[in-house]
Amino acid sequence: MNARLLFSLLLAAVLIGGVMLKVLAAPRVDVDATPLMTSAMRAFLEQQGLSVLGVHQNLDLTLVDAEKRPSCRITLANMAPQGWHGGVVRRMADDGAQLFFVFDGAIFPEQPAMRARLQLYLSLILRHLGFSAPVHPLLGVIADKDCHAATYPWANLTRIAVAAEGAQR
Repeated sequence: MNARLLFSLLLAAVLIGGVMLKVLAAPRVDVDATPLMTSAMRAFLEQQGLSVLGVHQNLDLTLVDAEKRPSCRITLANMAPQGWHGGVVRRMADDGAQLFFVFDGAIFPEQPAMRARLQLYLSLILRHLGFSAPVHPLLGVIADKDCHAATYPWANLTRIAVAAEGAQR
């Protein structure tokens, strides 16, 4: 009986030690590129001739408000790729405002939650395997119709954000 207890304790110690080594030796996977994305969003809006009014951050939802006088006001929401900000962003849109989502430079009338989530998990798996894989931003866009925001070069913002994240790592 003592040999069996000793063997069980030894096995438990080996398992615990193995898990601890894996946790300590695993590469750090960081998906929080919020400061870089906020800077990219500000720069993009300024390139479109808008004046940035402010940046608001609440936990993991970042909003950038901008305007071009007299009748163009726009809010960009850097949303979680998992999809849980969709309802919040929809409720923020007034009745007369345009609401659309941007992912990988493409415009979507509805939140592409599954596409964004799949890309996030693929990036995380590749990062855990030691490869370089950026996390692509998912944006919610709320704009006055006079902004013609759907005509903005959204692919440029995606490229800026992905390049900035890659340069940071």
